[in-house]
Amino acid sequence: VVRYHLPTADAHARAWLHTTPVWHPIGPLVRQALHEHHQADLGAITLAEQDWTNILDLSAWPLRDPAAALADPHGRIRIGRHSRDDYAKWPESAALIRKIYPDRPDVQIRVLGGAKAVAWVLGRPVPARWQVIPFGALDVATFLRDLDVFVYFTNSGWVESFGRVIIEAMAIGVPVILPTVYQPLFADAALYCSPAAVEETVRGLCANRQAYQDQVRRARAYVEDRFGRQAHLRRLAAYGIKS
Repeated sequence: VVRYHLPTADAHARAWLHTTPVWHPIGPLVRQALHEHHQADLGAITLAEQDWTNILDLSAWPLRDPAAALADPHGRIRIGRHSRDDYAKWPESAALIRKIYPDRPDVQIRVLGGAKAVAWVLGRPVPARWQVIPFGALDVATFLRDLDVFVYFTNSGWVESFGRVIIEAMAIGVPVILPTVYQPLFADAALYCSPAAVEETVRGLCANRQAYQDQVRRARAYVEDRFGRQAHLRRLAAYGIKS
């Protein structure tokens, strides 16, 4: 489905603003998609070399108390994710979902955003051990504070423009595990693995409290540097715009 046509949008901006627009992709996956699927349109627009990623007001996302991690009263590992309830936001097969979000007695999968799409892919209701919360029914920060790990895998055909939910988890202090496609954007702020290696990666991280807290600190520092208010002020300054 075509949402907009780049040259047409660019022409409208020129007409309204009387200047040449500069296009900044929201992240490297969008930039890649432009080059792979919209190369013919790029000659009509000015594409910047820098991406303008999402930012967070980190004062609204304070780092949680480290004691909240790995503190489930039943001794379970709490694996969570947050997204809208859409098939594109979930892996495309039941086998992949079972690998990435394992149904184990010592694991609880927590989902914010609903899971009707998961049931459709599985061909049956989601496992009884899952905790599914409808979209908007719980404050995101509150949801994240009760997780041990944030695991975010989507349909392989979906291009995630950025992944704001990912930096929200990092900001709160929840380690994030992702497919390798996100590595150019998040570097060592996340852990990366294949679907088959998710459970092993989660268990290894949760079994090593020092490695766990090191990952929390590394991710929070990365978010502060790359996605905080100062990051936006720096890129505005490059155009001579002062705060």
